[in-house]
Amino acid sequence: MDLDKVFSTDVSLEEEGVWITLDEASAIKIARLNNKAFKQLATKIGKQSKIIAKHTDDIPEETLIQLIAKTILLDWKGIKVKGKEVVYSVENAIKFMTEYKDFRDLVIELANEKETFRRVEIEENKEKLKKS
Repeated sequence: MDLDKVFSTDVSLEEEGVWITLDEASAIKIARLNNKAFKQLATKIGKQSKIIAKHTDDIPEETLIQLIAKTILLDWKGIKVKGKEVVYSVENAIKFMTEYKDFRDLVIELANEKETFRRVEIEENKEKLKKS
């Protein structure tokens, strides 16, 4: 097994985020789960609330949504609610991840998958974004 081919990711994009195409009209920019900003904010929140979790399942839902909105879901394009496009903001990210649990779960799933940050997948996704 070639470890580089199987496990190599773009570390800078794990921190800065990568655009993921959701459909022909929308995309989200996400950073990797447990990136530096996530860990720092989780530690800060943990110290304030005396809750320090090792897994997202251990983090209270409201706290998890705050962490994701501030450190994982970094931007979006073409996201609509009831047919109207919504501008990205941390506040909107919090609102929609609270309201739409499956959207939140999708963000978490993509942020946790190594494939999201693998060099090959990133290049393929860039080509999809150019075409849309």
